[in-house]
Amino acid sequence: MTQKEAIVLYFQEMDISMLELILSDKVQYSEWDKQLFLKNLENTFWIIKQAGDTKLIPHKGVCKSYSCDNKGCSGYLFIGNNSYMHLDLIFDESKLEIQDIFDCRSLKKSLCNDELNILIPIQSKDIYIDLSITEIGDLVDNYKKCFLLINEINQLNKNGIILKELEFK
Repeated sequence: MTQKEAIVLYFQEMDISMLELILSDKVQYSEWDKQLFLKNLENTFWIIKQAGDTKLIPHKGVCKSYSCDNKGCSGYLFIGNNSYMHLDLIFDESKLEIQDIFDCRSLKKSLCNDELNILIPIQSKDIYIDLSITEIGDLVDNYKKCFLLINEINQLNKNGIILKELEFK
């Protein structure tokens, strides 16, 4: 198994401890040192787990952006097995070793047509520094409300009720 295959497997399992073992200490990931990257990734996995996901399903994708240097780069969409939230990442590699892992907001799936839900970028730990347990609970509740709303909208669209414009207040 290559380093990349192992990383994909441990992302799929949301296993921070195994990622810590196989990621290089010498590489910066998403412009963070390894420890900060893993802490931020742990925050992201926590949000995804709070949405009811027990694993992430990896799908190969390609960056389709017209405004960045990563157009055409390959990566993975890691899609939650229950919420369909997704974490879209490009893996920069050379000679079978990962040189960087970073978010891509323009990654498109190559071969699958699953419905996707909210895109979750890797969360900086700063977002949680000053939050109390109550505020974190409120944050999770707000994510859940968003999921319910998006699922309702998707159901309306499946039933032929096309929503042309949404206004959030």
